[in-house]
Amino acid sequence: VMYKYGEDGEWGNPSQAIRDIKTEGGTANEASCTFPFTYKGLTYHDCTTVDRERPWCSTDALGSWGFCKGHVPHSKPALVGTHGGSFDGAGPKCMFPFKHNNTVYKTCKILPDLDKNALVCQTDEEGSWGYCNCKVDKTPGGE
Repeated sequence: VMYKYGEDGEWGNPSQAIRDIKTEGGTANEASCTFPFTYKGLTYHDCTTVDRERPWCSTDALGSWGFCKGHVPHSKPALVGTHGGSFDGAGPKCMFPFKHNNTVYKTCKILPDLDKNALVCQTDEEGSWGYCNCKVDKTPGGE
């Protein structure tokens, strides 16, 4: 059970206390977001734009949700193509966010169990993956 952390000293989840985000619209207007929440098998610790144009969050374990007040929509991730990996030749676009070994990723990453030297991403719900078609900054200080 998660309690809302109030000014009167109620105990609650500290991460929730710091980030009491109210919602508007959806199925839970004026309710507080509940973090973390799971949607389509992925766990979110912040508002997300997955399947909607505006940032939204879950407000309870029953599937109620609302648009996050005061959140500016994040820019959508660039469409990144792939090659190799689970595919011969050119592959489909990366799917962001994706989950690998119980961690959610929002960008291409080096995942040592797939390839310890190259950026990869997941391309579908079944876990297919590919090498990201992107340039990596190899200069000092670049990521």
